[in-house]
Amino acid sequence: MKNALLTLEDVAERAPSALARTHDGKRSDRYTFVPTREIISRMADVGWGVSRAMVPRARKDNSREFGKHMIAFRQINSPGIPDPRQRVITHGTPDDLKSALIFPEILAINSSNGTSRFVLRAGLFCRICANGAVISLSSFGEMSMRHSGFEAEDAYRISTEFTGRMDKIGDSIQRFQSINLTRERQLEYATEAARIRWDDNIPDANTLLLVRRPQDSGDDLWTVYNKVQEHVIRGGQKLGHRTSRELSNIDRNIDINSRLWDLTEAYALN
Repeated sequence: MKNALLTLEDVAERAPSALARTHDGKRSDRYTFVPTREIISRMADVGWGVSRAMVPRARKDNSREFGKHMIAFRQINSPGIPDPRQRVITHGTPDDLKSALIFPEILAINSSNGTSRFVLRAGLFCRICANGAVISLSSFGEMSMRHSGFEAEDAYRISTEFTGRMDKIGDSIQRFQSINLTRERQLEYATEAARIRWDDNIPDANTLLLVRRPQDSGDDLWTVYNKVQEHVIRGGQKLGHRTSRELSNIDRNIDINSRLWDLTEAYALN
């Protein structure tokens, strides 16, 4: 299986603004530039590599070189968490089982043109659907920065804090997997999830429950969450006379993903 971690050349191709060496030259003296290039280097020093890199659709002339971007970090030697959906793989190859893993990630959102402050979030990447999720801060806790730079001690502290909370992530996944939803309850969940992204002009909830792969055929909350989340983020649903598009805006992606996780937590409690 191809190595999932990215090189700097990969990052340069997918999110060139992440490698900016300075800000765009239009900031005031009070603007503190936190170079993502240095964050990547510091995180590598404590055993975290880049697994994903993304940028929103360009709207400003300098956005490609200096604009907002998101970099996902994954522990270099992480074995991953088994995805409960792998239960349907009964005669699979080793690569099939490797594809049914979940990788906790640290997400860094940044820019060097003032369009985004430096933020760290917690996320998950599920290989089955190749889709990233953002864990709600209310359920995981915030990884805050103590100052405006990013030093070696910050990388070590963030890594230590995150790895110390990984058991909590695994516990949430197992809890979701242990809860089965009736079809009526699944439709209620899908409807609420649709409103998180589309407000009142929502697609048919049934379309958010469509099964794209055998692993998504279960009725447990973890499986329902994953297939609904994938449909909500990737789009493709009919909304009147138009079809929804994949969500590419970084802020919207993070907000909606986080609220979907909150919604799932709420269903796990009721």
